[in-house]
Amino acid sequence: CYSPSLFGRTLEHKEGGIAMRALGRTSAWLAGISAWFLLLASLLGGVFFLTHAYGFYEVEYAKYDAAADIGVSYEDLMSITEGVLDYLNGKRDNLDMQAQINGEWTEVFTQREKDHMVDVLALVRLGRWGLVVSLLLGGALLALAIVLAARSRRGRRMCVGYLIGAGSFLLVFGAIALCFVADFTKAFYIFHTIFFSNDLWMLPSDAVMIKMVPQAFFSDCALLLAGFFGGV
Repeated sequence: CYSPSLFGRTLEHKEGGIAMRALGRTSAWLAGISAWFLLLASLLGGVFFLTHAYGFYEVEYAKYDAAADIGVSYEDLMSITEGVLDYLNGKRDNLDMQAQINGEWTEVFTQREKDHMVDVLALVRLGRWGLVVSLLLGGALLALAIVLAARSRRGRRMCVGYLIGAGSFLLVFGAIALCFVADFTKAFYIFHTIFFSNDLWMLPSDAVMIKMVPQAFFSDCALLLAGFFGGV
């Protein structure tokens, strides 16, 4: 016999199941997107940590004998490095500085180098904003995903979504890393054409900035970052 109350309960149960599955799918998508933001924040954080670690510069300067190549003492080179990092961190307004290079007191950087560093400073500030925004968005989305997963009792689906998101990010990162490994010079050139709207970054080989941080310096930096994410 037909029971309206039983039919109503069955319909409500079915609709409730559909709603719970929808919440589960949403939590998985949000978790996947949050993985991208959080891993991007980790990548940017790694870049900022590495490029602001004096120990890394000391190792690289010793590796490529930068002080002798520039013609300055090691102490002066580290002082110049501190000035550059202070400029990128907003602790000084310009890169006007002098040092004894090859026995003569002279301006360390040319005007072209200073103009290029204005663009670098803008990129650094953009990267910092990207780090903060990615961290906040990633954290907020992950928190929302956890809430939805708890309400829908589909925590496993959320975890799978996060792992898929993280895996896709690492695949993209790995593909980019392979491009740098295959031809670092070409990839380095493409990077600069994407992030800089002028050719000020094309400095002469005898520029102090080039001798301080040659292409090999960035190659070593990229390898360390790739190794870190490869370990992840």
